[in-house]
Amino acid sequence: LRLLEPGKTHYTGTVVLLGGGEQVVDDELNALVRADVVDGQQRLTTICLLLNELRRALTSAGESARAHGLRRQFLLIQKDGVLRHKLQVGPASIASWAALLSDQQVGPPETLSGKRLLNAALQIRKHVDALVSAANNPVDELVALTNLVVTGLRFTLYTVDQQAEVGVIFETLNARGTTLTELETATTSFLFLAARLPVGPQPVLA
Repeated sequence: LRLLEPGKTHYTGTVVLLGGGEQVVDDELNALVRADVVDGQQRLTTICLLLNELRRALTSAGESARAHGLRRQFLLIQKDGVLRHKLQVGPASIASWAALLSDQQVGPPETLSGKRLLNAALQIRKHVDALVSAANNPVDELVALTNLVVTGLRFTLYTVDQQAEVGVIFETLNARGTTLTELETATTSFLFLAARLPVGPQPVLA
């Protein structure tokens, strides 16, 4: 990102979402729509970790208002007075994710995914700290990198409306010359076929 020429962008790949989720209106009356991430989870998680470490560094540099705006725009919303994560991770990583985004002490993760998440955050933190230490004007450097992350990344966004499409797309995107496991192939096949089965009789509740 820091090697990008002015006005240029970095293509970061395709993000596939399963739409049709509930609408969430936060306390500032911003309407958001819930979606499941089919492809792009690692990239979005990494970007959020980077934005969170930039937010932490901006706070330490005395830029609390800018840091709060970054957190509010990309990381957390407030609903009924309760903070919620804009990007929600799986249950195996949620404790580490919540601690990182709320600046709490992160205890030793008990799951592999939690350990990977914490390790990634610490690597990014080390990079941001080195950037601050080497800069003549740390705030300018932090703001410049933040702007690159926010405006310099470009994605192809594709939204599907049906669960059955997810399996086909997953298999297409993730094959990439590597043989999928039998379980992955079976799952996508079942989802694909399920979309083409006629709707059966609905159960009658007594």
